[in-house]
Amino acid sequence: MGCGDSVFLTDPITGQGCNTASYAAEQIYETLVTNKEAAWDEAVSAAYWNRVKAYIVAVTEWTNAMTQPLPEHIAGLLMKAAADQQTADEIAAWFEDPIKAREAFIGNSINPR
Repeated sequence: MGCGDSVFLTDPITGQGCNTASYAAEQIYETLVTNKEAAWDEAVSAAYWNRVKAYIVAVTEWTNAMTQPLPEHIAGLLMKAAADQQTADEIAAWFEDPIKAREAFIGNSINPR
């Protein structure tokens, strides 16, 4: 999604480009509807960022992690998934919920930005 001089771009390695653009577009719509009487200013922009931050940071950090050598615990999970359907299903679910994927790779806290 591009808006003015701001663009969310993710590497295709996690397949999240369209998901992220759709999510961001929906959230900007919701922000605009919620703040329809206000001019787009720093407060409305902050409201939008607060609305999307966890998702956008998770997608970005997960995607960045996937472009590096896999952490040992992730490589182990992938090997386990080859023989265990439940583990395979959990990994497949990462693509539905990038926040879970990011947590698996990096941990629970989202860096403030």
